[in-house]
Amino acid sequence: VAEADGDVDPMPDMGDVSREPTDEDFAAAGELKVKASEQISSGDPEGAAASYTEAVRLAPSAMALAARGDCYLRMRKPVAAIRDAVRALEMNPDSARAFKVKGKGEAMLGRWVAAVHDLNTGQSIDFDEATAELHQRVKDHSDRVLAKEAKKRAKELAREAKDKERELLRRREEAQRRRREQEEEEARREMEDKTMPGGMPSGMPPGMEKVFSDPDIMAAMNKPKVMQAMMDMQTGGPSAMAKYMNDPEVSCEPSTLNPNFEVCERPGLWQLSPEPESLIPNPSALNPRPSPPET
Repeated sequence: VAEADGDVDPMPDMGDVSREPTDEDFAAAGELKVKASEQISSGDPEGAAASYTEAVRLAPSAMALAARGDCYLRMRKPVAAIRDAVRALEMNPDSARAFKVKGKGEAMLGRWVAAVHDLNTGQSIDFDEATAELHQRVKDHSDRVLAKEAKKRAKELAREAKDKERELLRRREEAQRRRREQEEEEARREMEDKTMPGGMPSGMPPGMEKVFSDPDIMAAMNKPKVMQAMMDMQTGGPSAMAKYMNDPEVSCEPSTLNPNFEVCERPGLWQLSPEPESLIPNPSALNPRPSPPET
């Protein structure tokens, strides 16, 4: 039943619980309840609902409201039935009939989970075989709804987990990228700190400006291997010197050195100073060749 079609118009009297019924009211209400029962038996739920409405007006009770709600169910008006059941439960929270009326109304509206809950409660208070059969059918519907909702929720959770995993991976990659950039920047700054203007390593011993003032020597020193060797010898001491002692590319660069220096016929450009961890220029490598005699 569509919810829009499940109510009655006008809304029936719900009873005034603040008014104390008289003995005459109770007697008249009792007669109306008997009449309503007879109308139900004759197949007139609308007439029975009208009789219960008059009884509720005179002496409102949970039993009369639940009974009228049952009439509305027979009229396929579940919204009105649920309203009467809720009012009945306000007056008597242990009314089994009110719980069953409410559960049946929820089932008519396709609210299977709520219907099972109400029918469970009603049956636990006062079990009856007729309601048990309906209860099982409603429970089957409810189980399918719950299974479908559980499956949907599982998919949502799986999607959320994948989204979180992707976000975590993105953040990790971003952190790694920033760390690499930071390390590269630190390495660049460290290289700048170790290098003098012009690309020469800092901390060079006195007198080397004579060597490095020659553009050809500077060109040789700009070679990556020569530059690395110079840095190693500055920091590695004698062991680094021994490593490059027999390397002609490092110890002598005849194709690029100024011909005024007899470097290629002398020992290498570097020699150990009295302090074992320092290097000084080799004077013999800086002796200029004599100028040819004038003719």
